[in-house]
Order: sequence, then C-alpha cells, then structure tokens
Amino acid sequence: MADNGHTAFQENKDSEREVAINVGMMRRVIRAIKSLSTSFQFFVYPGGTRVRSLLINIPTGLSLTLLHGYGIYRPAGIFTAPLVEEMAGQLPANYLQTVAYPHYRAMLTSKRVSWCELVPDAIIGFTPNGSGFSLAGHWAVYQYTYKLVHGKGAEVPFPGTTEGYESKYTETSSATLARVGIYAALHPEDFQGRIFNVADTQTPSTMRQRWPQIASWFGLKGVAPSATASADDLKPSEFVKEHKSKLDEAGVRGVDMWNSGQLDSYGYWLAFDRQLSLERLKSAGWEEERRPEDGWYEGFERFRSARMIG
Repeated sequence: MADNGHTAFQENKDSEREVAINVGMMRRVIRAIKSLSTSFQFFVYPGGTRVRSLLINIPTGLSLTLLHGYGIYRPAGIFTAPLVEEMAGQLPANYLQTVAYPHYRAMLTSKRVSWCELVPDAIIGFTPNGSGFSLAGHWAVYQYTYKLVHGKGAEVPFPGTTEGYESKYTETSSATLARVGIYAALHPEDFQGRIFNVADTQTPSTMRQRWPQIASWFGLKGVAPSATASADDLKPSEFVKEHKSKLDEAGVRGVDMWNSGQLDSYGYWLAFDRQLSLERLKSAGWEEERRPEDGWYEGFERFRSARMIG
C-alpha cells in the first residue's frame, strides 16, 4: 500500500508538472501567433476524450501533449455515455489538478483571445510520422502484415475482448475534424468560448461493425475475438515485430509506430460505451454527416501511397 501510494503521489506530481509545462507552451504559441498575424481573431484547437496525452503538432514546429477529456482511459470510464460537453468540467477533483485544458481556457480568456475547443475521440486518418496515436496506421501495418503471413482471405480476430468488440463509440475522420474547424472559424459567434464534440455521425459505432470493414480493405475476413481473449494474447505490434522480415521483403517503409503498446491496448482497455453526443455541434449549425468507414479507407489509401503498406 505504501509503494502504491508513493507511486500515485509521484504520478500526480509529474502530471502537475506536465500541466505547467504545457500551459507555458500554449501561452508561447498564442504569443507567437499574435506577433506574426495582426489580423488574428479566433483560435480553434483540438481536445480529446481521454484524460492525458493527446499529442498535436503546431505549424511552428512545437509539439504539445494536451491533457483533457471525459476520463475514458480510467478503467470503465467516469461518465455514462452519451458523453456531453458539460461533463468535461465535472471530472473528479483528483483529476482536475492534472488536466491542462481548464488552464488553457482561463489563459486564453485572460489574454482576451476568442477560442473554441473541438473534442473528437478516435481521429481516423493518415499520419506519415509514426504517431503514437495513429490507430489507423497501427492497424494498417498489422493487417497488411497479417495478410503477408496468412494470405488473402484469412480470418483475423479483433485484437481485444468481446466487451471491446461490442462497446459503442464514435470516430472522427481527419477530414471531418478539419472541416468542422474551418466551419467554427467562419462562425465564431456560434462557437466562441465553448467546447464541441466532433464525430463523423451521431450514430454510435461498434467494432463488430467496423472491424470486418477494416479487414475487408486488406482482403481479409475480420471476425470477433475468442471468448477467452485477454490482454495476455499476442498483440498487433508483437505480431508485426515477429514477422518484420515479411515487411522487409515487401519493401514497405516507415512502419514503426511510437507508443505501440498503448495502441495495442485499445480493444482490451476501451471495453465500455463512450460515444459522444453531437447535439451542441448540430445546434451551432453543423449538419454534415459521413460514413465513418470512409475515413478508414481514405487513410489506408494514403498509407499505401506513402508505401507504408502494399
């Protein structure tokens, strides 16, 4: 108990330091933007549903690890889905001190910066740099490797538990996130000073729907996990490493994903409903919806064009 308490205390202090560092970085970003653009009027930035570690790249070359969300990376989550924006301000006290976004909002407001925060869950799209949060890239390399090893038409079980396979969630294609960001910037009167959930559609998805679609793009048959599936099973990144020679023979490149262990845990850890409500976004005038699977297909095409898969 003493060791666990010390570890928790240390993690809490580390998170508080991260918050201070990230708020300082965000302050410098705003200062740089203001100095470079005299016509700067509205700041749109991405949040996320997890509590910690959403990595985004800023055009100036900086990277920010953002802390916020609905706490879905806490076992079983914190709130009951559908997740609405008001919940983001109701995280338990022991989480609030390690979450940077309220500090961002306070800082932006104090500097008289008009802002809005967009909150997607899983962002589906192309990432050419091995991003540690690219689920599409992670699974693209895994499925391509699986086909090289087992052949076209092979059955590929979902890398997770039955609960993870059946749980409801929402996904956001990178195209949708970009389009909503542009829309928000053009309608600041409806978005200013608020956070907005973003997703391709307000209809929740499950991996029972999506996994077979993802697998079919690679010529595979996506099937449910076994009833005995557990976090001790061989993970996608382990499978890829085990068959690295197949990728070398295929001549692909850039297949290494940062933080692949976290991506491996997706289907085991996120085993509860966590879909986002889009009511606030729709009330601000955004009506566009698209099929979520199209975001996956577009991402895979770009990974293929970049020769990260064949």
